[in-house]
Amino acid sequence: MLDSAGPARTDGRGGVQRVLHADGLLRVVLDGPPGQAVVHLVGEADTTNSRALGRALADAHQREPGLTIDAGRLSFVDVSGARTLLGFAQWTSVPVRNVSDQLRRLLTLLDVTL
Repeated sequence: MLDSAGPARTDGRGGVQRVLHADGLLRVVLDGPPGQAVVHLVGEADTTNSRALGRALADAHQREPGLTIDAGRLSFVDVSGARTLLGFAQWTSVPVRNVSDQLRRLLTLLDVTL
C-alpha cells in the first residue's frame, strides 16, 4: 500500500504526474502543469480508504490550490467516500467533473450536490 506521495514523473506537457495514494481499491493521481492540475480518482472510494482519500486530496490542494477533481474513473463510491469528496469540494470550492450517474444518485439520496 502506498499512502504518501510517490515519485513525480514528467507528463510530457510541462507538468508532473504524482501518485498521492494507491491501495487495492483506489488510486489518486495528481497530473498536469501548474495552474491546470487535475486529481484523477480511479477505482473505488469507500469506508476502507475514505480517510486516505481525504489526506490525498488535501495534499493535492496544498501542492496545487487551483486544481480540479476528475471523478470519471470511480467505479464505486459508498456514503463514506461521497462524504469525503463532498466535504473536500465544499471546503475548498474545488470543482469536481465527470461525476458518474451512480454518484449523482447517491448524492441525491443524501440531498446534496457537488
